Amino acid sequence: GSRLAAVLAALVYAVTFEAVHVSRLAFPSNTLPLVQAATFYFFWRGWRRKEHGGGRWSLAISGLFLGLAVQSYYAGLAIVAGMGLAWAVWLWRERRQALPGAIAFWLAFLVPTLPWLLLVAPQVLGSQHTGGQFVLSPAVNQGAPLQLLARQMLEHAALFGFTGDQIWRHNLPGRPFFDLPLALFFWGGVVLALVRVRRAAYAFLLVQLIFGILPGALARTDTGPVILHLTAMFVPACVFPALSMDWLADKAGAWRRWARPTVAALFCILLGATAVRTYVDYFQTWTEGVAGSMSLDELFVETAQVMNQRSADGIDAWVLPMSGSAGSDGQARSLDFVYDQATPAVWVAANDNTAGAVLQQALTGRQRVALVTWDWDALKWAAPAYSDEKGLLPFLLAQNGRLVEQQAYYGFTVDIYDLASDLAFDSLPDRMHASEAAFGDGSLTLSGYVHGEAALSDEPLWLALQWQASTPPGRDLKAAVTLVDPAGHVIVQDDQLLRNAAGESSVSWPA
Repeated sequence: GSRLAAVLAALVYAVTFEAVHVSRLAFPSNTLPLVQAATFYFFWRGWRRKEHGGGRWSLAISGLFLGLAVQSYYAGLAIVAGMGLAWAVWLWRERRQALPGAIAFWLAFLVPTLPWLLLVAPQVLGSQHTGGQFVLSPAVNQGAPLQLLARQMLEHAALFGFTGDQIWRHNLPGRPFFDLPLALFFWGGVVLALVRVRRAAYAFLLVQLIFGILPGALARTDTGPVILHLTAMFVPACVFPALSMDWLADKAGAWRRWARPTVAALFCILLGATAVRTYVDYFQTWTEGVAGSMSLDELFVETAQVMNQRSADGIDAWVLPMSGSAGSDGQARSLDFVYDQATPAVWVAANDNTAGAVLQQALTGRQRVALVTWDWDALKWAAPAYSDEKGLLPFLLAQNGRLVEQQAYYGFTVDIYDLASDLAFDSLPDRMHASEAAFGDGSLTLSGYVHGEAALSDEPLWLALQWQASTPPGRDLKAAVTLVDPAGHVIVQDDQLLRNAAGESSVSWPA
């Protein structure tokens, strides 16, 4: 009874937090806490019945829910690892009793998991989004994997009482997962579980807690801890405050009979106050007049409003930048939702290999186009996804038109171009002059270049360089270019970071 109450309490809190702070408008539903709680409940139901030869059906149901957990979010893989360790220990200690249940559990697990492994997993696990965050990747940890792993662990552990997710879309009020009073119960429960780790139930909870924090520890974030990465930790974390309460109630009950129900009542009041505050924080945000933007991205909403207003100014198309590694799913759906004009808005990944062809197809027959450029600081955490750091899109537009207007707004700029009649966005690679100039130890080569022949005094003279690296540089490199006149006088000098086709600086170039 007490275990069921603890699991139900954990389920209610975890799912409530998930629904209020994470799975909101503009976010896909994340069912991981729900199926995780069901996985644990039926697992323990089957484990408790093992001595009577039963529990296989409960264990099979638990395995089925674990298979569904894998498909709900990346963090579900951590639960599989935790459950795998739990089963390994159980089989090692009680092989004869555990083996039939293990077979039922893992066969049921494979029913929803096999199609996912065969059809979805190769694309998901091989995506650049996944590989570009993995802290054990040399390109990510930059030669210091242990330091980065320790930093990630500490930052995400601090979400339980000390700091909050700084991405406001995940965490409207900026609060930690547990407020300080409840966090004291949580950490007390962790200590209690460590003291009683030889007992199976406490060891199981600690294992799930440790594996639950791994997605946060293994995915590099430079904006602080991300609550989404700890979704697999929600349910086990919510059981630990109940452990502290139960221990404190036992101690109080040994002192006075009335003290035990008093402690339980005070704990329930604390939980209720936390829940009320959570909902007040959430709904008060809506009543303060920013309901239309807080659930979306404020910057993108403001951009869409400007686009709605300016579309009547003779603009034939809007060009919106994405990072060079973004796909069709990288579009800011909040902007698409608010923008309601007939003038087409084209999302273009700032990638040398694709941007020219996309612009050529989208802008053929257009006379005036507007390019939106968001400020890096205004984008905050989303900057890597919606930035054209090397300026590829304005470069291509300037090659095929003339900048006639530039208007700055808070957080972004709108550049308006009048296009030429004969567009050639995708012709730049064909115009490259071959070169074999080597630099350093010879691993970096200037393989091609192309530049403008002339420019007016108030216009830039453009230059494009093509580089090849036989081995990853492992650090950021710059190219400095100097323009001199026939007498040797310096006219202008500029330097830029070397970037690949996707816009990544040389420190991130893969092997």
